[in-house]
Amino acid sequence: MNTPENAVIAKLLATTAITDLVGQRIYPRIAPQKESKPYLIVLRPEGQVNTQLASGLYTVSWTPIVVACVGNTYNESRTLSGPVTATLNPSGWTGSQTWGSTEVASCQLNDTFDQSTLPQLADEIGAPVEFVAFDLEHAS
Repeated sequence: MNTPENAVIAKLLATTAITDLVGQRIYPRIAPQKESKPYLIVLRPEGQVNTQLASGLYTVSWTPIVVACVGNTYNESRTLSGPVTATLNPSGWTGSQTWGSTEVASCQLNDTFDQSTLPQLADEIGAPVEFVAFDLEHAS
């Protein structure tokens, strides 16, 4: 299935700066139980609406995406957020890019925040988690 989450995962897996840190441990929505850290989880926050605009042959959607950077320590989770941000929101981006099989027009950084005390996923309770939030503009 071609989803915005899969597009982000494809981009992260295609980036050596990311795979050098987490290997192939990048998951949609939830990580396997007992997965070794560090790893990344890509998810779409609840309650968000995908605004759509018909543009020629494409429909353009803006989808909120969160990447959870899960580490063994607080510093490790914070350190993971830097390469994630540089990969998904690089400086000097012009034109569209293809991530996996999805055309992406832009990916705007919204926020980074410590989610260790209120984890999104039960498997990450007590683990240091840094969330990085983006708005992904993509063809749909």
